[in-house]
Amino acid sequence: MAPNLINNNFKSDTPNKKLSTDVSYIKCTDGRLYLSAVINLFNKEITAYYVSNKNNNNLVIKIIKQIPRGEGIFHLDHCSLYFDNKYIKYIKKLVYKRSMSRK
Repeated sequence: MAPNLINNNFKSDTPNKKLSTDVSYIKCTDGRLYLSAVINLFNKEITAYYVSNKNNNNLVIKIIKQIPRGEGIFHLDHCSLYFDNKYIKYIKKLVYKRSMSRK
C-alpha cells in the first residue's frame, strides 16, 4: 500500500508532477475491452493509454512504459494490478512516488 500523497488535490502547477491512472471497462458486442489511461493533472491531457481484451498486469505495464520520466507523484486506486512488483519497479525507475486513494 502507498500513502495518499494527492489527498484530493487533483491540480498541478507543473507538467508531469502529478499523474493519475485507472482502468475502465468498455462493454462491446463481442465481449469487454479494458482501457488503462494516465492523465497529466497539470493540463488534464491523456499522457498514455493502452487498450486490451484482458485486465491483467500487462495492461498497466504497457502504459507505464509510455509515460515520461519525472520526479512527481503517480496516483492510482486500490486495483490489485497496481500492487504487482513489476509495476512498482517501473514506477520507481521513472522516479515517481506512488500515491493511492483510500477505499
